[in-house]
Amino acid sequence: MQRTDQLGSQFAAALEAVERRDEGAIEDILAHFSPEASLTNSALKHTNDERRGFEAIRAFWEAYQHTFRELQTTFFEQTSSERAAGLFWTTRGIDAQGEPIEYDGVTLLIFDDDGKITRFRGYYDTRELARTVGPE
Repeated sequence: MQRTDQLGSQFAAALEAVERRDEGAIEDILAHFSPEASLTNSALKHTNDERRGFEAIRAFWEAYQHTFRELQTTFFEQTSSERAAGLFWTTRGIDAQGEPIEYDGVTLLIFDDDGKITRFRGYYDTRELARTVGPE
């Protein structure tokens, strides 16, 4: 479980870089995913959508960046099992219209034998966030 704790922490650091819009952050977060990975979250589930593969997942993270003017996720708890990590978080920021936002959630990461994410599931109350993140 120490391995999945470390993998979860590395993903959290990569997400923080995406939110800061660091140079190369999108490529860095993609490096955490396996080529056949799937990604969905509460907003995508409303449209029965799921992102599969690098290009679809890249498009998701690019849309995530552009949905907000400023964004910072604080991870306050992490749990893990042999193949998965659960990250509990609060996200605060300013949306594209200049309005403050704050919402809480959890992300489940399931890893393959190489330590790459095969399934990403993000859960939060969409009523706390009046826009969808990821759908285009």
